[in-house]
Amino acid sequence: MTAIANWINKESTDYHSIWSIGDSKVTDKNSGTTLTLENSKVFENPISVIDLSSHPEKRFKYFNHSIGFSYAGSTLIGLNCFATLSTMLLNLGGINGVIPDLKNISSLASKVIDYYSKSISNLYNPFEAIIYGYCHFNKRLERYSISKKEINGELFYVPDNISEETIFLLGDKKTEILEQINNNQKLILDKNSQDYWRSPLKTLSNITTSNLYESIGGGTQLNIANQFGCNPYQAVGEREDSSMKFRNIDIDLDIGSQLGDSLVRISIPGLYYNFKNEKKN
Repeated sequence: MTAIANWINKESTDYHSIWSIGDSKVTDKNSGTTLTLENSKVFENPISVIDLSSHPEKRFKYFNHSIGFSYAGSTLIGLNCFATLSTMLLNLGGINGVIPDLKNISSLASKVIDYYSKSISNLYNPFEAIIYGYCHFNKRLERYSISKKEINGELFYVPDNISEETIFLLGDKKTEILEQINNNQKLILDKNSQDYWRSPLKTLSNITTSNLYESIGGGTQLNIANQFGCNPYQAVGEREDSSMKFRNIDIDLDIGSQLGDSLVRISIPGLYYNFKNEKKN
């Protein structure tokens, strides 16, 4: 399946942000065979709203933003849901400066997931997702999990609000991964430090690269959401391996970063996280 960790990072005194990290491995659910080590599971959904009160030839965009979408389970369902949701959110219209709130977006995402789950396979196949980001309507960070629930004897995908303090996990080995994250955080003395707030990043990165669990592997993929939007980041390896990869792909070496006179440049998340020298009791 996969593993996704999503949490609110409070290392910055200026503003908080939501971090979402996942592995990139996909396996065949029947045979367990690895299908790819470079799959996309953590995304950025752009949002654009145009003014519908003006003449069609003079309509303008008055709101632009982006939020995060991460999933675990069927790749076919996940990629189709992301693509359809992206198109819908890029083609919103409103009047009087109305902007969408994240709760309604999560409800829309639930309907899209429900539709594809029924049309591609069936509702009994494992799939779960999370919508997250800064809600400009409510002026706060928000997260909504999307999973199956039985309503009047039928299964539907519905959104649920996630509390601020929860380290939310999708996919396999939730109990084991959360226990490792909590154990790592207990070893860090300074609860306001970068080390403490990036502990889920460290834990899932180590699990992914160590192949501890058969269904989790490849490389890590990360995005960060705040009031400025949601952006992707490359994961930096250990100091002995300082390569930067995006969804387990070295953009420079594997694909090439030259685009005409421009360069593809995906950032890394602030200062290098010291995986080896965390403080211990």
